[in-house]
Amino acid sequence: MEGHFATAELPAPVESLGPARGGFLTFMRGGPNVPSLAENSPGPQCARIGTDGTVTLGAPWPRPYWSLGDVALVDHDAPLALSHQYRRSQVLDDNLLPVSALPFDASHGPYIQKDGPWLARTPDPVARPYRDPAFAGLVAPRGVEFNYFRLDPRLARPTSWATAPGHPKDLAVQPSTGQLWISTTYGLYRTDAGSLETPGSIDMHEVSVAALAAPEVPVVAPPEMGDPDEWLELERARLIHENQQQGLLDVEIDGWFPTAKLIVTFAVGRFPGVVFARRFSAFTRDGAPALWRGAPTLMDHISLDIQESGGDRRLRKREPGAFGYVWV
Repeated sequence: MEGHFATAELPAPVESLGPARGGFLTFMRGGPNVPSLAENSPGPQCARIGTDGTVTLGAPWPRPYWSLGDVALVDHDAPLALSHQYRRSQVLDDNLLPVSALPFDASHGPYIQKDGPWLARTPDPVARPYRDPAFAGLVAPRGVEFNYFRLDPRLARPTSWATAPGHPKDLAVQPSTGQLWISTTYGLYRTDAGSLETPGSIDMHEVSVAALAAPEVPVVAPPEMGDPDEWLELERARLIHENQQQGLLDVEIDGWFPTAKLIVTFAVGRFPGVVFARRFSAFTRDGAPALWRGAPTLMDHISLDIQESGGDRRLRKREPGAFGYVWV
């Protein structure tokens, strides 16, 4: 791979890493420059890492901050140490020392976007510190949901916020349309076009993933594979030859490159007269081979998977499928 690489020497293991202007911010706990009263409670220290590998160490943090839990770092006109454990987040100074506390924490994030970081938190703790009617709707959650918010330039309060059901998975801002997109364990949600241009609460709408127009990315087989469908026929013969003595009965090819599947039917000695089946992808998402070569063989893998997933007891509970008893 071509590119520029630099090595940064740090005095302690990195606990978290966040983006900053011209490089990164790191949060470390312990090391020769950090005092410690006990081996199991080392104090924190931050550092800036430039894209050229230069390291600028911050001062060791005072003892009152040693109990700070999980921390995420981000540069939002000033370095921020965002708490993930129900404590106030900290604004850092030029020495990367805590100088002031912000009345919020973040259980998820930061999600780094061009307009600044977005954070996620359950509704009540986001609304509680702000005596403003605009936040009243954030206090009463409807089941499992989280607030997503970005801070104003003074880091004093959220300037835009939205609520989506489910636990957070990812967040993205689409600058061309001024839309916020949020992915959660319940689904995909977005705001209306231009919604980010006005501060305040933003309504989210659920999006059908199936209705989205996905770009078509061509999948090309590796040159050494030749014709992928002919190659797959040869692989089918190889798998049968290598695994027949271990109970493999047949391998059927279902489909064509790059989405072809292999339906493997096999017998298990402890179940005479019963046929089992499994379905495997023949190719990876990039078009490369996804099949076993060498040890362990395909049947070794299947046998180990059966034992680790419940053994004979689970096999007996499976209902027959189109190709026999299907073990998934």
